[in-house]
Amino acid sequence: MTQQQKQANADELLIHQYYMDIINCMPHIVYWVDVDCMLKGCNQNFIKLLGLKRVKEVAGINKKTLT
Repeated sequence: MTQQQKQANADELLIHQYYMDIINCMPHIVYWVDVDCMLKGCNQNFIKLLGLKRVKEVAGINKKTLT
């Protein structure tokens, strides 16, 4: 991996964290799913609602199983 690719990956992670910080500041429950209704991410309020500890525990859960 070149230095330029490493820098691009680091920049991408910073941008992702920036947006996650904004989403976690929202007072409402926020989550997103893929076209197969599999949860891909959420904010901390959604994690608390599910009784989980980390966002990574949400990845791959089928939204239909939550209803």
